Amino acid sequence: MSEVFSYTDIPIEFGVALSKNSAAFDIFEGMTDEQRAQAVRGAAGIEETGEMVYYVKELAKQYNL
Repeated sequence: MSEVFSYTDIPIEFGVALSKNSAAFDIFEGMTDEQRAQAVRGAAGIEETGEMVYYVKELAKQYNL
């Protein structure tokens, strides 16, 4: 069963980190809903800003579409 992605599910720090990394934001926008849901689940447990910035940077590398 596939999850439907909703922008309301994005943790605030994840959204902030994406907004500061235009390449990662563009890649996130190009992902399928399932890929976005996976990325959001991965970000859900990250509390430190530096860790979130690193997560977004690595996410951009991983899904370099």
